[in-house]
Amino acid sequence: MNAKDLISDSLPRLIPSDSVGTALGYMDNFKVSHLPVVNGTEYLGVVAETDLYGLNDNEVSLEKSQITLYKSFVRPEQHFLEILGVASSMNLSVVPIVGEDNKYEGSLLTCDLVKMFTKLSSLTQPGAIIELSVSQRDYSMSQISQIIEGNDIKILGIFVSTSVEPSVLDITIKVNVTDIVSLIRTFERYGYDIKSWVSTDETIDQFYTERFDILMKYLNI
Repeated sequence: MNAKDLISDSLPRLIPSDSVGTALGYMDNFKVSHLPVVNGTEYLGVVAETDLYGLNDNEVSLEKSQITLYKSFVRPEQHFLEILGVASSMNLSVVPIVGEDNKYEGSLLTCDLVKMFTKLSSLTQPGAIIELSVSQRDYSMSQISQIIEGNDIKILGIFVSTSVEPSVLDITIKVNVTDIVSLIRTFERYGYDIKSWVSTDETIDQFYTERFDILMKYLNI
């Protein structure tokens, strides 16, 4: 899925003559903290809600306010995982899509990207989550898969990220069962450090919230 396939038809664009108050009103209505500023078809940049609140005059136009416009954007052909990385690194709620000759083609919502990522990575399917820690030297995806499948369990999703220690990897795995006691014991026999695991809907929801930044860091490549 590329950026051009994810354009939101409902998101507004701002023009330089729009007032600060107009921009804030749009952001409030659409529950976003960023919006693109466009002059005709030319993309000028993204304006942030926090910067708008720092101005004292809601009647002044964006162009006269001399507010900072951030040049963040993605190309129409970029994959949605790349886009999610851009959104994460720049803390964007809205990501502009810009084609050749700086032509503005539309915008997409970061929350839509997250929903798509959640769907494609099977995070909403029933099952448990286990988080392992292993040194980069000992990391073997084939061994991890063999351990899991040897317990008659299937992998629904797996994410690898760098730990606090550069030489250590954190491996987050979603599996298709909730009873993972035997799996945990097997991993321990193979010398894996079990950082955490969750197996109920309530704790999994909490886990998603707490680990979301880790997943975003993984995507920010």
